[in-house]
Amino acid sequence: MASRPWLKNYEPHVPAGIQYPDKTIPQFLSDTQGKHPRYIACTFNDIDTTYEELNGKVNGMAHALRKLENIT
Repeated sequence: MASRPWLKNYEPHVPAGIQYPDKTIPQFLSDTQGKHPRYIACTFNDIDTTYEELNGKVNGMAHALRKLENIT
């Protein structure tokens, strides 16, 4: 506990650590978009973006970067 002093402030039901699935961030986004496409992923300047929209924007950016990579 000396190396992680903040643990003393945790409520009894809060675990000291969690196990993360062996997935990439794109896999997390794709899975969430598949299960909850209409859920709000983020809000910026009072504009909501659903997981479906976010996944489309992320994929669009990835494709644009790939296209640039092929140009150079």
